[in-house]
Amino acid sequence: MISPKQKADLEAMKSQVSTAEDEVGKLEDAMFTDVGPKGKYSAKSFNAVIDAANKLGVIFGIEDGMPRVKEDQTQFPPDFVRLLAMFADAIDDGIEEGALPEEVSIAGLRPVDDPGLTVLASKLTMAGKSKDFKRFLAKPKKYEEEKGSPIAAEEMGSDENEMAPESMTPDQMDSMFAARMR
Repeated sequence: MISPKQKADLEAMKSQVSTAEDEVGKLEDAMFTDVGPKGKYSAKSFNAVIDAANKLGVIFGIEDGMPRVKEDQTQFPPDFVRLLAMFADAIDDGIEEGALPEEVSIAGLRPVDDPGLTVLASKLTMAGKSKDFKRFLAKPKKYEEEKGSPIAAEEMGSDENEMAPESMTPDQMDSMFAARMR
Protein backbone atom coordinates (compact mmCIF):
# COMPACT_ATOMS: atom_id res chain seq x y z
CA MET A 1 0.00 0.00 0.00
CA ILE A 2 1.23 3.46 -0.86
CA SER A 3 1.57 5.85 2.00
CA PRO A 4 0.13 9.38 1.73
CA LYS A 5 3.68 10.79 1.55
CA GLN A 6 4.62 8.41 -1.27
CA LYS A 7 1.42 9.32 -3.07
CA ALA A 8 2.20 13.04 -2.70
CA ASP A 9 5.78 12.45 -3.91
CA LEU A 10 4.48 10.52 -6.91
CA GLU A 11 2.04 13.30 -7.80
CA ALA A 12 4.84 15.88 -7.48
CA MET A 13 7.05 13.82 -9.79
CA LYS A 14 4.21 13.47 -12.33
CA SER A 15 3.77 17.23 -12.27
CA GLN A 16 7.50 17.79 -12.82
CA VAL A 17 7.54 15.34 -15.72
CA SER A 18 4.51 17.01 -17.27
CA THR A 19 6.13 20.44 -16.93
CA ALA A 20 9.37 19.15 -18.45
CA GLU A 21 7.45 17.57 -21.37
CA ASP A 22 5.68 20.89 -21.98
CA GLU A 23 9.01 22.73 -22.02
CA VAL A 24 10.53 20.22 -24.43
CA GLY A 25 7.48 20.57 -26.68
CA LYS A 26 7.81 24.36 -26.68
CA LEU A 27 11.52 24.16 -27.48
CA GLU A 28 10.85 21.67 -30.26
CA ASP A 29 8.12 23.89 -31.73
CA ALA A 30 10.47 26.88 -31.59
CA MET A 31 13.17 24.89 -33.38
CA PHE A 32 10.81 23.77 -36.14
CA THR A 33 9.50 27.34 -36.48
CA ASP A 34 13.07 28.62 -36.84
CA VAL A 35 14.10 26.06 -39.46
CA GLY A 36 10.82 26.09 -41.38
CA PRO A 37 10.38 27.94 -44.65
CA LYS A 38 9.30 31.55 -44.53
CA GLY A 39 7.96 33.70 -47.35
CA LYS A 40 4.80 35.08 -48.87
CA TYR A 41 2.26 32.37 -49.59
CA SER A 42 -1.29 32.71 -50.81
CA ALA A 43 -3.89 30.65 -48.98
CA LYS A 44 -4.71 28.86 -52.24
CA SER A 45 -1.13 27.71 -52.86
CA PHE A 46 -0.55 26.88 -49.21
CA ASN A 47 -3.71 24.76 -49.20
CA ALA A 48 -2.47 22.91 -52.29
CA VAL A 49 0.58 21.81 -50.28
CA ILE A 50 -1.60 20.91 -47.30
CA ASP A 51 -3.89 18.84 -49.53
CA ALA A 52 -0.94 17.01 -51.11
CA ALA A 53 0.62 16.40 -47.68
CA ASN A 54 -2.66 15.13 -46.27
CA LYS A 55 -3.07 12.66 -49.15
CA LEU A 56 0.50 11.45 -48.68
CA GLY A 57 -0.09 11.24 -44.94
CA VAL A 58 -2.84 8.67 -45.44
CA ILE A 59 -0.20 6.28 -46.81
CA PHE A 60 1.64 6.72 -43.50
CA GLY A 61 -1.52 6.06 -41.51
CA ILE A 62 -2.07 9.71 -40.63
CA GLU A 63 -5.81 10.19 -40.78
CA ASP A 64 -6.06 13.60 -39.14
CA GLY A 65 -4.16 15.77 -41.57
CA MET A 66 -3.20 19.40 -41.36
CA PRO A 67 -6.14 21.81 -41.38
CA ARG A 68 -6.53 24.08 -44.38
CA VAL A 69 -5.80 27.78 -43.94
CA LYS A 70 -8.15 30.66 -44.68
CA GLU A 71 -5.61 33.47 -44.91
CA ASP A 72 -2.30 34.06 -46.65
CA GLN A 73 0.70 32.70 -44.75
CA THR A 74 4.25 33.88 -44.07
CA GLN A 75 5.66 30.72 -42.49
CA PHE A 76 5.00 27.03 -42.08
CA PRO A 77 3.56 25.95 -38.71
CA PRO A 78 5.96 23.79 -36.64
CA ASP A 79 3.74 20.71 -36.90
CA PHE A 80 3.72 21.04 -40.67
CA VAL A 81 7.52 21.43 -40.79
CA ARG A 82 7.81 18.30 -38.63
CA LEU A 83 5.49 16.39 -40.99
CA LEU A 84 7.37 17.55 -44.09
CA ALA A 85 10.68 16.54 -42.49
CA MET A 86 9.28 13.05 -41.94
CA PHE A 87 8.13 12.91 -45.57
CA ALA A 88 11.54 14.15 -46.77
CA ASP A 89 13.30 11.33 -44.93
CA ALA A 90 10.91 8.68 -46.25
CA ILE A 91 11.10 10.04 -49.80
CA ASP A 92 14.90 10.06 -49.67
CA ASP A 93 14.85 6.47 -48.41
CA GLY A 94 12.53 5.62 -51.30
CA ILE A 95 14.89 7.30 -53.77
CA GLU A 96 17.84 5.40 -52.31
CA GLU A 97 15.95 2.12 -52.79
CA GLY A 98 14.92 2.99 -56.35
CA ALA A 99 11.21 3.41 -55.55
CA LEU A 100 11.21 7.09 -56.61
CA PRO A 101 13.22 9.19 -59.04
CA GLU A 102 15.67 11.71 -57.55
CA GLU A 103 13.67 14.71 -58.75
CA VAL A 104 10.93 13.88 -56.23
CA SER A 105 13.22 14.71 -53.29
CA ILE A 106 11.95 17.52 -51.07
CA ALA A 107 14.99 17.56 -48.79
CA GLY A 108 16.34 21.07 -48.56
CA LEU A 109 13.41 22.53 -50.49
CA ARG A 110 12.59 25.89 -48.90
CA PRO A 111 9.83 27.59 -50.87
CA VAL A 112 9.60 31.35 -50.42
CA ASP A 113 6.65 32.01 -52.71
CA ASP A 114 3.70 30.43 -54.49
CA PRO A 115 5.76 28.92 -57.35
CA GLY A 116 7.92 27.19 -54.72
CA LEU A 117 4.79 25.86 -53.05
CA THR A 118 3.61 24.53 -56.41
CA VAL A 119 6.88 22.59 -56.78
CA LEU A 120 6.55 21.20 -53.25
CA ALA A 121 2.91 20.19 -53.78
CA SER A 122 3.73 18.46 -57.07
CA LYS A 123 6.60 16.48 -55.53
CA LEU A 124 4.40 15.36 -52.62
CA THR A 125 1.69 14.38 -55.09
CA MET A 126 4.16 12.41 -57.23
CA ALA A 127 5.40 10.52 -54.16
CA GLY A 128 1.84 9.83 -53.02
CA LYS A 129 0.79 8.44 -56.40
CA SER A 130 3.84 6.22 -56.87
CA LYS A 131 2.92 2.55 -56.57
CA ASP A 132 6.59 1.66 -56.11
CA PHE A 133 6.85 4.11 -53.20
CA LYS A 134 3.71 2.68 -51.60
CA ARG A 135 5.16 -0.83 -51.90
CA PHE A 136 8.46 0.44 -50.47
CA LEU A 137 6.67 1.95 -47.46
CA ALA A 138 4.68 -1.23 -46.89
CA LYS A 139 7.86 -3.33 -46.68
CA PRO A 140 9.49 -3.45 -43.24
CA LYS A 141 12.74 -1.57 -43.24
CA LYS A 142 15.88 -3.60 -42.68
CA TYR A 143 17.43 -2.10 -39.58
CA GLU A 144 21.08 -1.99 -38.76
CA GLU A 145 22.06 -2.18 -35.12
CA GLU A 146 24.24 0.92 -35.36
CA LYS A 147 21.16 2.98 -36.23
CA GLY A 148 19.56 1.98 -32.92
CA SER A 149 16.31 0.70 -34.38
CA PRO A 150 13.41 0.73 -31.95
CA ILE A 151 12.00 -2.37 -33.60
CA ALA A 152 13.74 -5.63 -32.85
CA ALA A 153 13.88 -8.42 -35.41
CA GLU A 154 11.73 -10.59 -33.16
CA GLU A 155 8.93 -8.03 -33.30
CA MET A 156 8.98 -8.01 -37.09
CA GLY A 157 8.44 -11.76 -37.28
CA SER A 158 11.60 -13.18 -38.84
CA ASP A 159 15.37 -13.12 -38.87
CA GLU A 160 15.48 -11.01 -42.03
CA ASN A 161 13.11 -8.36 -40.66
CA GLU A 162 10.66 -9.19 -43.43
CA MET A 163 6.95 -9.50 -42.79
CA ALA A 164 4.04 -9.27 -45.15
CA PRO A 165 1.89 -6.20 -44.33
CA GLU A 166 -1.31 -8.27 -44.48
CA SER A 167 -0.03 -10.50 -41.65
CA MET A 168 0.93 -7.60 -39.38
CA THR A 169 -1.10 -6.54 -36.38
CA PRO A 170 -2.19 -2.89 -36.21
CA ASP A 171 0.44 -2.28 -33.51
CA GLN A 172 3.19 -3.78 -35.68
CA MET A 173 2.03 -1.66 -38.64
CA ASP A 174 2.06 1.47 -36.45
CA SER A 175 5.55 0.61 -35.20
CA MET A 176 6.78 0.08 -38.74
CA PHE A 177 5.44 3.42 -39.98
CA ALA A 178 6.65 5.22 -36.86
CA ALA A 179 10.13 3.84 -37.46
CA ARG A 180 10.03 5.06 -41.08
CA MET A 181 9.17 8.54 -39.80
CA ARG A 182 12.47 8.85 -37.96
